[in-house]
Amino acid sequence: MPLGSAGSLQIHNAEIVASRPNAGNFNLYRVSGQLKLSTGDPKRRADAQCTVSVPKGVIFARKERRAAFPQPSESLIDQDVPEFIVVKFSAKGSEDVGVDLSDAFNTYTNSGDIVAEWKKHAVGRQTWTWTIRAGNREEPLDLGFAIFWRTTGDTARGTIDCSAETVGGNPAKVSTTGTMGLQGLEEG
Repeated sequence: MPLGSAGSLQIHNAEIVASRPNAGNFNLYRVSGQLKLSTGDPKRRADAQCTVSVPKGVIFARKERRAAFPQPSESLIDQDVPEFIVVKFSAKGSEDVGVDLSDAFNTYTNSGDIVAEWKKHAVGRQTWTWTIRAGNREEPLDLGFAIFWRTTGDTARGTIDCSAETVGGNPAKVSTTGTMGLQGLEEG
């Protein structure tokens, strides 16, 4: 989608991967993606946000807090993507399970002075907001995000809605939806 007069906005590398059900018939799944954003002027400030929404009855997978990445940060480029994360999930006789995150993307951003935040908790929704400060940066920017969910049933579903706006420019919105059977999420 066009962003302002010279920029663009696109969701790419979006995917859903899921585990097999455990003994309690719960499964764990991840919705991830990257937002590619160009302002057309690296010296221009921009604000962006992406929301992952899931069906009713699906709950957040948790570590100490929501298993959502990136975590809030004043300097997104300094935040490393963990290879594996541990979430609270009874599987294989354990209360915790390690799942892969590094196969979704290598970094949360490729450039820039970016602040990442979470919007207030909402049932079935995770929203990241990014403040992309004005300055010299490489464009297009890639902003990676992922969240883990816990559910019962045999399918994993999610919708990603993203938007961005430059100071003084017209906003842009993009969206994608996916459903899959259970496969692919490696437990460790």
